[in-house]
Amino acid sequence: MTKMTAKDLITNIILVILSITLIIFGGMLIDEIADYSRSYNVSVDTYIYRIKEGDYGRVVEATYQNRTNGVKETEDLAECYAVSDYFESAFLYRVYQTRDLEKAKQYEEEMADALSRMGELTYVADDIRERLELP
Repeated sequence: MTKMTAKDLITNIILVILSITLIIFGGMLIDEIADYSRSYNVSVDTYIYRIKEGDYGRVVEATYQNRTNGVKETEDLAECYAVSDYFESAFLYRVYQTRDLEKAKQYEEEMADALSRMGELTYVADDIRERLELP
């Protein structure tokens, strides 16, 4: 058996440290890649918080995210989705009310449909109408 020199010992230690570093960074890379494929679901509590804050744009965004991810729709979640649908329709109604009366009428009907599905959250419709300056 040959005797290990100081140079060989230092080389082996550096190789072990580099190997461990490579394994750690490889694991971090795999976790980062896996993170892209995870689907995040927005909870009812998050919806309620955003609705109370008047952050309706994020409510719409969350609804698209949940619907795209196939989140099971509960009764409470359905009411939150209805708020989202109402805001989106009200916004588009506001856009078209002076430009295209047919489209404005279509969005007004969608608003009425969404309002009928809002359940306990129907009070939010007044805030949305006020924020969008709708009559």
